[in-house]
Amino acid sequence: MKNVLIVITVPFSVNGIVVATRELIENLDQDKFKIFVVRVGGDDKKVEQSFTSLGAKIIYLPMRNTNPIKYYRELKRVIREYNIDVVHAMGNSATLAVEMAAAKAEKVSLRIAHSRNTSCNHKVIDRLLRPSLYKNCNCRLSCGTDAGIWLFGKRPFIVFKNGKTFEKYAFSAHHRIRYRKHLGCEDKTFLIGHSGVFNEQKNHSFIVDIAKILADRGFDFKMIFLGDGKTRRAVEDKINALGLSDKFVFCGNVDNSNEINSAFDLAILPSKFEGLPNVATEWQINGLPCLISDKVTPECRINPNIEFLPVDDAARWANEIEFLKLTRLTDENAIRKNLVESGFDIIENAERLSKIYMGGVFDQSGEVK
Repeated sequence: MKNVLIVITVPFSVNGIVVATRELIENLDQDKFKIFVVRVGGDDKKVEQSFTSLGAKIIYLPMRNTNPIKYYRELKRVIREYNIDVVHAMGNSATLAVEMAAAKAEKVSLRIAHSRNTSCNHKVIDRLLRPSLYKNCNCRLSCGTDAGIWLFGKRPFIVFKNGKTFEKYAFSAHHRIRYRKHLGCEDKTFLIGHSGVFNEQKNHSFIVDIAKILADRGFDFKMIFLGDGKTRRAVEDKINALGLSDKFVFCGNVDNSNEINSAFDLAILPSKFEGLPNVATEWQINGLPCLISDKVTPECRINPNIEFLPVDDAARWANEIEFLKLTRLTDENAIRKNLVESGFDIIENAERLSKIYMGGVFDQSGEVK
């Protein structure tokens, strides 16, 4: 059995990286791997329990941003104490060099740096740490091609998409009726969904601009926000100032977005940048038509009913919504086939990750031999 230490460098809460990691662990062979998960922020006991219920051990370390030296020392101690064979660190920048350096110092044989986005908030530190990252990691993964190029440049990397379980995210007529009623939405009202952490990246303010145009035109709609974060209050203030409070529902962080998705008629994601968004996969498994920012990689396309739009023209988004030509897909066999062929099947992805953890050899296409 191999001891694998997974380091999640974003807050340990309901977000894409945390959810994708938990779903991967759920589908790994527990007889082959003992999973340890480092959490360095966030305090969501429900999320933590979702990991421990899978047999993973949660390890608390000091905040890497505020006390990096103590974090580094503690990380090395954990690697020694639990006799770690694989360190798999996930993040958005070359600050992953900290985990890779600690792993190399403790002679960990497999040191995986996993790029999960196409930008970061600390560009200077990122640039300074890149030489160390490249020196100390010996396996490079990315959630998509753009995320890999962003962090690794011309160095070879393996694209490892965020796989999903079809059955969990498939459309349910029962859930559609239940949640539309719960959300106070009449049958004729057009329900638009968005899921994501409230931050500048997700561009919630732009969604409010779209809603303002639709409301002024008398379009019958409601906008549903799933998620929470530091910019939520500013978004709420803007909505209230524009007199749109009756058009929005804030659900906060939820653990049943897979069920709520069935209530939507359309999903939108006008992000300023992304790695490869989990929610786009979840929406498409549900069959939902999607409007996605053209800043998002087209690799997220699974179904044909998805359109990419620029995020500098709210009126264009409003037009696409009001005169929507995209429709929900209802052929589950076709959606399942699209999921597998696009590389988003969680079973195949877990098998691939198992081979990586076991020390697999990779060809130029990133396939594990």
